[in-house]
Amino acid sequence: MKTFRLCTYILTVMVSVLCLTNCNSCDVTPPPPDNGPESDTTQTDLHSPQPPENAVIFMDISSSMQGYLDNSSDSRFTGVISQFLNLPKETTVKLFGETESKQTLNKEDFQDQLNNRKINWAKESNLQDMVKSMIKLVNTGGKDVSFLITDGILSGSNKQIADSPDRAYNLKNKEVMQGNLESAFNDTKNNPLSALIIQYVSRFTGNYSCYNNAQLPIKDKERPFYIVVIGKWSPVKYIENMLIEKKKEHKQSTPYNQIVMFGDNESLRNVAFTQRKGLKLDKNKKYIINNNNENVILSSDISTLPEYMQSVDYFSKNLELKIEYPNSSAQTLEKENYELSTDTKDGKARLYLEITDPDVLRKSTLHIIIKNILPEWITEISDDNDLDILSNPVKMKKTFNFKYFANGFRGLNTSDELLNQKINFK
Repeated sequence: MKTFRLCTYILTVMVSVLCLTNCNSCDVTPPPPDNGPESDTTQTDLHSPQPPENAVIFMDISSSMQGYLDNSSDSRFTGVISQFLNLPKETTVKLFGETESKQTLNKEDFQDQLNNRKINWAKESNLQDMVKSMIKLVNTGGKDVSFLITDGILSGSNKQIADSPDRAYNLKNKEVMQGNLESAFNDTKNNPLSALIIQYVSRFTGNYSCYNNAQLPIKDKERPFYIVVIGKWSPVKYIENMLIEKKKEHKQSTPYNQIVMFGDNESLRNVAFTQRKGLKLDKNKKYIINNNNENVILSSDISTLPEYMQSVDYFSKNLELKIEYPNSSAQTLEKENYELSTDTKDGKARLYLEITDPDVLRKSTLHIIIKNILPEWITEISDDNDLDILSNPVKMKKTFNFKYFANGFRGLNTSDELLNQKINFK
């Protein structure tokens, strides 16, 4: 027995030595230089994405929502609602007009109301209060997630509109309403949440309420509507992954049009750059530039980032490089000194940063900052004045004050930066 143990020990030592002596030929990337991204690394959820066990659905029953249900020629609106009704094992429904309904419906009764078009519509609804109720039910009500079915129009109350000069409350207070949403999410910092805003399209026949509450009749036109999801990271991420995969595989009768996730800090944390070419790492974690005049290339794994971020265009707009030399302040590294490219291999998307003049890196600290910017479609579909919605066909595809509604969710993101990294060079 002793002889066997001795042989095993000798064999282990020999293998270890062999691995160490051949390390230079291994395709191993060293750890991120310095201390990696200067960002919050607090775990938002220790589990992998898991489906929600239970949920509550809030239905926005403002009169402006009625046009989606009354258009009997299009089943996409009710089809999407049914999909989310049946996603968790247990789902209850709350109607929300001026205030939250005290009555809770089971999903069968709510489905009957939808099928028979027997919703008791309210004169108005409060989108800001709906979001606050969603947060409360997840944080203290024992729900994995909460869903909201809405037209996404961020508006004040009928009284606020009527009492404002020129009935322009919604034009002059859009930043205030956005701030109210941000404040609601800021209160969840100690109990982090995530959210999705998912845009769908369905035909609309009914009265549309403009920013000043003018009523305009719309007949059989395609209009956007939204599903908002709020919950812990795990079930929210599961829903996002599921919707994206089903759309790619054409497995949804009504695929979403656009999607964006907030508070997805788990997916954004691993984008630090590591060496790719032209460098060696010394024992002090400083990079030594090779003396063979080859360009220096750094790479980053961007495969967990949202799809809209996985492009050269995104990083060209939102990446900033600064060079800092001893006893001097950091200076911007101009774009003519570097090139960006991406590729995908074995299911992994990577971003490459190639410094075309390696000499600028010698005896310096390279600062890499990547901004966390929302997708451009949020601004593109947002309407700042909807009085011309009947005369301007483009406006039918837009949502009034939508960018202010979506930006209110930015409070869920831990930082406005994806990355703030320092790399030291000899």
